[in-house]
Amino acid sequence: MKLIIKGNIPSTNRRSIGYKNGRPFVFKQKQAEIEDIIYQLEQQGNGSFDKCIYVRYIFYFPDRRKRDMDNRIKTINDCLEDAGIIKDDSLIVKMCAEKFVDKEKGHLTIIEIQEV
Repeated sequence: MKLIIKGNIPSTNRRSIGYKNGRPFVFKQKQAEIEDIIYQLEQQGNGSFDKCIYVRYIFYFPDRRKRDMDNRIKTINDCLEDAGIIKDDSLIVKMCAEKFVDKEKGHLTIIEIQEV
């Protein structure tokens, strides 16, 4: 299965979480970006993986700025679960992540999922 996400993938590091009355919450902009990703995945997904899978993440960025792929992968995995594409991210037994700079593509992420 090949999925495409257009737009920025927010990082799920501690800076994207605030605290109010001692309770954690995700900032509204980050939450809106996450909801958009889930919507994009739901529109493309046509089934749910419930066996061990291999996932390949291909990230395109518009510039050479420093970006942490690990936190973006965590966000994507959570969104894949929320969109019903995978049952649980613990089913990922093998993964590969690649990062490219392409001004024309801008923020674009391609996700390829295969059963192992």
